[in-house]
Amino acid sequence: MKTKIELEKNILDIIMKIHIEFPELSKYISEMPDNNLSITTNI
Repeated sequence: MKTKIELEKNILDIIMKIHIEFPELSKYISEMPDNNLSITTNI
């Protein structure tokens, strides 16, 4: 089982991949529910 930190890193990796590979979908990222990630980003 993955730790919370590992899961959060995976989520951020996926979000960054969306920004890079599918910029037209980036606008939908802001619609994702806030799950209080302990890692913050400036996307």
